Amino acid sequence: MYLGFGQVKLPGNRQRVISSGNLQFADRSIVNGLLTLDRDFGLYTYYTVPQKLTGQQVWQVKTAITSGDGRNALAINNGLAYTGRLEWLPFGYFSNNGDYSEGDIEFEPRPKLSLGFTYSANQKAVRTQGQLGAELFEARNLNSLIADMMFKYQGWALMSEYMQRNSPDPITTNEAGDIRLVVVGRGINTQLSRMVGPRLELAARYAYVVPNQNPSAIRQRVDEGLLGATKYLNGHRIKVQANVGYRWLQGLTSFSRAGNTWTGMFQVEFGI
Repeated sequence: MYLGFGQVKLPGNRQRVISSGNLQFADRSIVNGLLTLDRDFGLYTYYTVPQKLTGQQVWQVKTAITSGDGRNALAINNGLAYTGRLEWLPFGYFSNNGDYSEGDIEFEPRPKLSLGFTYSANQKAVRTQGQLGAELFEARNLNSLIADMMFKYQGWALMSEYMQRNSPDPITTNEAGDIRLVVVGRGINTQLSRMVGPRLELAARYAYVVPNQNPSAIRQRVDEGLLGATKYLNGHRIKVQANVGYRWLQGLTSFSRAGNTWTGMFQVEFGI
């Protein structure tokens, strides 16, 4: 059992907890960008059920009681955030903690699967994304639901996560009539990859975010598709990555539509 106090990543969606140095694309998905829990300050507990009780299976319980205001924030009100996460690895541990590393560079000889479920309730949140975003004009209660998975086998890797944030009253206004609202909605990110050589990986991502009906006149649906290639020179520590992708609004994929954009990225990573 681990007990900690301080500012760290909340036990939220898998891709946010994965270190940036262990990603198979140059950046995290649009779903993570809008609906993640991110970092917070407070008390954390992690517990792994002894395998003598579970056999090959691994069960992990992670909880946090935090300020709800995000990183480097002073206490603003008496609201707190309560987060709980349950993880189940039915086939045992991954090689080299591979359940929190994208791509199967270990070439798992046997199927490995990790399923995670998180619920977080943030009381009197003061930012548009709970721990992130601009300050709201009034505090709001919000809750997040997350389900994610990681599967790896013989160079194949599949990661997917569903995220949802709700608030009973997401819209706030000031005396001038300006509107600032909680980012509420749902999204899915899915990534499939294959090692096509000892050190070369091809990967694809599809992700989308759909706003809740209440503020849908203000926010739009966003979809994203990416293709990527990674050359691993020394695992995730030293690698060369290239990504190309397309992002479109309101489900309309036309290249000529205003707001739709292409993206491309090339990077060389030198990790410690």
